Amino acid sequence: MLRFIHTEDHAVLIERFRKRQRGEAVSLHELFRLVRPDGSIVWIETSGVDVPWEGAPAVLSFLIDVTERRHLEENLRRTLSEREAILQSTLVGITFAVNRRHQWVNRRFADMLGYEPQELVGQLSLMHYPDEASWQRFGEEAYPLLAQGLPYHVEMPARRKDGCIIWVEIFGTAIDRADLGKGTIWTYLDITTRKQAEEDVRVALEKQTELNQLKSRFVSMTSHEFRTPLAAILSSTELLKYYEQRLAPQEKAELVDGIGQSVQRMTTMLDDILLIGRAEADRLDFAPAPLPLRAFCQSVVEELARSRRGVGQPDLRIEFSMGTPDAEPVLDEALARRILGNLLSNALKYSPEDKPVRLTVHAHAAGVRFTVADQGIGIPDSDLPHLFETFHRASNVGNISGTGLGLAIVKKAVDLHGGSITVHSELGRGTTFTVTL
Repeated sequence: MLRFIHTEDHAVLIERFRKRQRGEAVSLHELFRLVRPDGSIVWIETSGVDVPWEGAPAVLSFLIDVTERRHLEENLRRTLSEREAILQSTLVGITFAVNRRHQWVNRRFADMLGYEPQELVGQLSLMHYPDEASWQRFGEEAYPLLAQGLPYHVEMPARRKDGCIIWVEIFGTAIDRADLGKGTIWTYLDITTRKQAEEDVRVALEKQTELNQLKSRFVSMTSHEFRTPLAAILSSTELLKYYEQRLAPQEKAELVDGIGQSVQRMTTMLDDILLIGRAEADRLDFAPAPLPLRAFCQSVVEELARSRRGVGQPDLRIEFSMGTPDAEPVLDEALARRILGNLLSNALKYSPEDKPVRLTVHAHAAGVRFTVADQGIGIPDSDLPHLFETFHRASNVGNISGTGLGLAIVKKAVDLHGGSITVHSELGRGTTFTVTL
């Protein structure tokens, strides 16, 4: 019979026969190939039982042609191998899970999360969620849908082995919706780059919106705030032009002074706009040096008084006090003057004439603290988050003139000093600004 057996199977069958002759135990089941006269291969599976034969032990063998089964098995193995290769080489992460525990993962899934495949198999999916709450929430949302035979889709953050957070797009489906215990299949797509691009676009759109609003506020401010001094200049020049001979010298001098004040007002507004522009472009000069604190504060108050007298405004109502002996903190004098001058000017502008403004100064080892408190109209809570935005003005200022630049300049100057500014306000009771430099 050996001549019908495939040559590659000779050695195995001969060794089996010899073991049996030596009385060694051998399997009664064997799989081997036969070669037909036409050269075709037949797979044979044998099974046998020990029986006596003419007084001697023998084996009764049954031979079954399993060629078709072998072909089916080979085709199945080849198909599974091909599918495994496809699943392992795909750019999409795939996992098969039972009761939320990974039973199989492809290489892409493991790489996406920074693990080796064997580190994930057998583990709960909780290990790659940002926290347990998000893992619980995912299960509560996904599995009821899967039980209805519906797919589940979500975009969410995932935690890598190194702790980094990535964004993934997840699709899930059940093997058997009637029995989720048979497992679920999940595909993961890394969308971190896409999410970052979406965030960049969102920020750009917000910035564009802010720029459009800024442009609108700028046009509104300039058209309103420049109109008054320009009108004053125009009326004064017309009076001088047409009635020069009738006007007394004192009247002429007053008209000329008025023109100068209007020009100075516009110059100040333009300086503020240019200052904001330099600050936004990070081109603001910063030259800190020791500054005699008491003399500096007094000079700011006196300068403000002169400015108000020049435009016919009431005298100052500033109560100035220093809580510590005189000191010389290291500050940029020009920027510090902007900070203190704008805060005091605003406090006076938005306060009744009979209510004083308090300026309190405390020097300390790390620098200086200015506190400016008024008893004016206050600032609505809704305006506080936007208080330091360029051209922003509180919603309750009414007809009180202003550019919306003062506090924006204050904030830029404070930031350059590495300081901080806080505000506490109550409507109808007043506002307190505290600047630490």
